[in-house]
Amino acid sequence: RDALRAAFEVLPAIRGTGTIDWVAVIGDARIIGLDTLVEGQGGGRLRAESLRLARDAAAGAGAEGRAITVAMHHPPLRTGIRFMDAIGLENAADLAAALETCEAPIRIVAGHVHGVYHGQLGRHPVSTAPSLCSAFALDLRQDAPVGFMTGPTGYAVFHTEEGGVWATQPLGEAGGPHGF
Repeated sequence: RDALRAAFEVLPAIRGTGTIDWVAVIGDARIIGLDTLVEGQGGGRLRAESLRLARDAAAGAGAEGRAITVAMHHPPLRTGIRFMDAIGLENAADLAAALETCEAPIRIVAGHVHGVYHGQLGRHPVSTAPSLCSAFALDLRQDAPVGFMTGPTGYAVFHTEEGGVWATQPLGEAGGPHGF
């Protein structure tokens, strides 16, 4: 959490201590950031207060006619990368329930899986982003090796306005798998 605070210290919504759930209005969009970190574990979970914040902030943005983006580390979808899915978001169904009453479209963006994956949470699209430091191979075999690749690395850019585009940019070549 300290690294995230340092990177986004210019956002007044980021508190100096504790969990990092936040809401910011940027242009015509409301960005809802949810803290999925479970201290000492690889997997993620949304706390009850995070789910309430998501529900209330999404409803408020929808009533204002704002675009809504929910951002979190652990995505509310399965990728097929077994060792990453095993440490994914534990309570995605709770997030779906928190967002189901919002009439406005919601985009959900996440990381964790270090690659580009698309899915749905209820009627809301979910996209994940590549990583600047490493990647994980999509290997659906039961005995797929556990480890990371040195690439391809990359980053994502998304535009929150209506009709906005979500795009990824590659940064480097791949190599691996390398054990943890």
